[in-house]
Amino acid sequence: MSVFFSRRSAIFMAQAGLLSTASWSFIGCGPTDSLDGPFGAHDQPFGAGESFAEEGAGSADFAAEDAAFTSREVVRGLSFPIRVAWGPDGHLWLTERVGKRVVRVRPSDGQKATAVTITEAHQSGGQDGLLGLALHPDLLQGNGADHVYVSYTYDADPGSAVSRRTKIRRYTYDPTTGTLGSPLDVITGLPGSDDHNSARLLFGPDRKLYYTVGDQGNNQFNRKCLPVGSQDLPTAGEVAAQDWSKYAGKVLRLNLDGSIPSDNPQIAGVRSHVYSYGHRAGRPRRRGAPPRIRAGPRRRPGSIDARSRAAAGSLSARSCWAASRRRCTVPWRSACSPRPPPARRP
Repeated sequence: MSVFFSRRSAIFMAQAGLLSTASWSFIGCGPTDSLDGPFGAHDQPFGAGESFAEEGAGSADFAAEDAAFTSREVVRGLSFPIRVAWGPDGHLWLTERVGKRVVRVRPSDGQKATAVTITEAHQSGGQDGLLGLALHPDLLQGNGADHVYVSYTYDADPGSAVSRRTKIRRYTYDPTTGTLGSPLDVITGLPGSDDHNSARLLFGPDRKLYYTVGDQGNNQFNRKCLPVGSQDLPTAGEVAAQDWSKYAGKVLRLNLDGSIPSDNPQIAGVRSHVYSYGHRAGRPRRRGAPPRIRAGPRRRPGSIDARSRAAAGSLSARSCWAASRRRCTVPWRSACSPRPPPARRP
């Protein structure tokens, strides 16, 4: 599978802070196979007539912006690359969701080198495995902060059953060997799924980590009988017990050691990692302070999607996809519980 960034996607990724460079020569590719398009929840490519729509992304706007870009193929043979960042070493840093590797790619010739393989990452579905990636702002600046942060799903069940959870882990980069070592778990036990993990990991301008946790794909497909908990908030007792099970559908703000920042918002009287809630599969955008929060992943024509913005501690997504069963127009139980028998006439 080759890395492919269409010019439209490249523009969006640059706006989202995923590509922070003035040089665009590494973006895009030549001919690709039929599976090199955007993927849905279960690795199915979008069909003919379906679109990749982003907020404010009018076709006329993109047509004008496309004229300023050229494209070429950089590298092939990656195993489902999912996150990309431009490193201070002049390389692209990628996470391979299925391959479970962090890979550095030299854009001039496509040479790639594996920085680390994370065998603990659990991958068996359409959106799990090795996910988020964030480079410390001081990486390779000579002040001892050569750190790289990743997120991935893992199996928390020691037995034969699979119990997905997500963790954020910090590695230390060794520029001599080009490898990542000294793993340190920042936070563990976050919600994990094979769908709608979201998993966008970014540094904010305040030097805090921002991490999006999706609604886990509940109330759809093989998880249709599971309620969406995007509006469910953690209690003080759950926070004290480090029970993060209600973090689904949230944007988290963390100190670099995984602790809760003292200036995080108090929501319903409780201060936790939760910075914003009510999301389907949120995406923070690294522009301004605090980061702007978006709700809603790729959109298909006719689908229900949340496209509102959220301030710190606010409720953003207001649709059946992102709302809890208390707000859903059609209760989630209607698809999962047997209907009550009709009343008998006397």
